[in-house]
Amino acid sequence: MRSLLSFLAMVAVTVAAMQMGGALHGFVDLSSIALLIGVTVAGTLTTFSFREFGSGIGKYFSSDNELGREEAHLGGRLFRRMSIMASGAGLMGALLGQLEFLHVLDDPTKLGPAMAVTLLSVFYAVMVGELMFGSMATDCLSRGGLVGIAESPKSYSNVRSLIGLTIGTISLGQVVVLISHLP
Repeated sequence: MRSLLSFLAMVAVTVAAMQMGGALHGFVDLSSIALLIGVTVAGTLTTFSFREFGSGIGKYFSSDNELGREEAHLGGRLFRRMSIMASGAGLMGALLGQLEFLHVLDDPTKLGPAMAVTLLSVFYAVMVGELMFGSMATDCLSRGGLVGIAESPKSYSNVRSLIGLTIGTISLGQVVVLISHLP
């Protein structure tokens, strides 16, 4: 529960910073949010049954602060998987945004929104996957006395590295395309 409260504090600070920089509605993209939720939940359900999914989430939000070893292990695995799936959804959104960007090159008025999808997808994935679900996984393990026993799986760091590489490549590609379209 502490992790969720910390996440909400991070969201509040982030929203305040975004509001200082301009209109908040510029940071909202419903298709990126839908992709993040859909891929995260569906991808998690490929590994966990509905019962395990519901139990893991329910136990995390229960009023009991401590978790048994099995409950903590399930919650840690569940939220780590959700973190990985959210990161994957961010990568998918970035690639879809890049494809949209390439489709609208003839209309400069549509380039900004396409770039926004690219970057907002990753922004949402970092906020939800890294800062929320990653913290919740660690919190579950801590509440069950399992901290330090379970390390992040190798695939988790690979997904994060792939997202960083993709964003760098996409951003560079977009700059090159924009420069080539200048009069």
